[in-house]
Amino acid sequence: MARYENYLILVAGKRFSGKTTTSMKLAEATKKRIIVVDLNDHPTYKDWPKVSMEELPKFKGQKGYVVIGDSNIDEVCEVINKYQVNAFLIFEDAARYIPQTVNKGGLMNLVIDLRKRNFDVLFMYHALSFIPPFFAKMYNILVVHKTNENINSNKLQDKFNNWVTTIQPKAIAVNNNKNEHAKAVIYSHE
Repeated sequence: MARYENYLILVAGKRFSGKTTTSMKLAEATKKRIIVVDLNDHPTYKDWPKVSMEELPKFKGQKGYVVIGDSNIDEVCEVINKYQVNAFLIFEDAARYIPQTVNKGGLMNLVIDLRKRNFDVLFMYHALSFIPPFFAKMYNILVVHKTNENINSNKLQDKFNNWVTTIQPKAIAVNNNKNEHAKAVIYSHE
């Protein structure tokens, strides 16, 4: 029997480039429950059941949308990590509530322990430069859509291990593609 790997997935791209569509396709392909965490009400999830922080420990639905509101991300991740299992977690527009420096706490524990809880965890960003260095070193899959940033930046080279050999050439090709929804999938071992 093949063993399923749990993944840390990063998706980066400008607004309306297809990040949410890509993320949902990845989530649905796993056949796991899907829990989306967001700061605001994203229109894609308007028909999904909203799950409050109080309801999150007992939530067992197939799809759930958690608007974190005043809660901090470490609190949210602690609750998810303690009470949830076997889920695909999507952190929509993560730069708005996840700091560049990921310190010890609920968020770091969730990422480090994802196999213990059988989680796939996806963080969505509007730019590669918004991705925290901790995630850039830990990811399994990076999906790059069109971005509005300087792909030749040395900061990006310092952040990602395989920037020059793999990510940068693919990001340039995506940005030069005429298709507004062009994307490249990059694996950490490339």
